[in-house]
Amino acid sequence: MFELQNESFGISLKDCQRILSHQKITPVPFTTSFVKGVLHYRGNLLPTIDLLQFFGYSTTPTFLDQHIIVI
Repeated sequence: MFELQNESFGISLKDCQRILSHQKITPVPFTTSFVKGVLHYRGNLLPTIDLLQFFGYSTTPTFLDQHIIVI
């Protein structure tokens, strides 16, 4: 379960591959604003998106306790 704008959301366990602690995200030029970039994980490049921006809210502030959900 995770929260966006004080609303709780859930992801089926079969769809959730990993939950990663804060990772270095490399920006990708010429993408839409909600695409934050890619991160390197176990030999793969994973695209990362900001769900708040994807749903039309402001950008997500960065906190040290943020996690990345790999779906």
